[in-house]
Amino acid sequence: MRALLSVENLSVLVLDLSAGFLDSSGEQEEESHHICPVIGALLRTLRALHLRLRTICPDVLKPRGDPGDKLHLSVAVVNLSLMVNLPGVTAATHSTRRGSRTGGLPRLKADIQEQAEALATRMACPKTVRILTHSLPQFEAQSFDVLTGKTMALDEDMAWDDDGRTVEEEDSGSESDLLDDDFNGFLDDDD
Repeated sequence: MRALLSVENLSVLVLDLSAGFLDSSGEQEEESHHICPVIGALLRTLRALHLRLRTICPDVLKPRGDPGDKLHLSVAVVNLSLMVNLPGVTAATHSTRRGSRTGGLPRLKADIQEQAEALATRMACPKTVRILTHSLPQFEAQSFDVLTGKTMALDEDMAWDDDGRTVEEEDSGSESDLLDDDFNGFLDDDD
């Protein structure tokens, strides 16, 4: 994966590694090679980024270089949902934070959102900056628009950067209670 990400002058990167890969030692590749900073370094040349990784950290949205430089990046979508749209699948999980098991999805989403907001200020013409998850227990795909602060529900056949129907923000306490590390681990066991 590092060899692919070393290609100079990429303008579009669509990377969906929701399944993960094993390296030659049998270890999860994402665990043995931290690619988030490598992707962050590509932000200076990218115009569009669509990304889903089993293991992720906010460094994936942290551009390298002079903080005063405006980026040509106009689309950045990070999908934290590892939901698979297959008949009969009744379990789904979310990405986990690399190197940490504390805070679960709520903390990871908050940290990714904070970095996405910082990234948006560096973008010359931000068009789309979104974070995707899914609700529990309905497994409804949701897209949080960093630029507008709205959450949208997405139908199964919609692209990651499509506009869905706006959902009213509810008290997320009950959902957050379900998204602790034990629940995420339970869902990972079903994969």
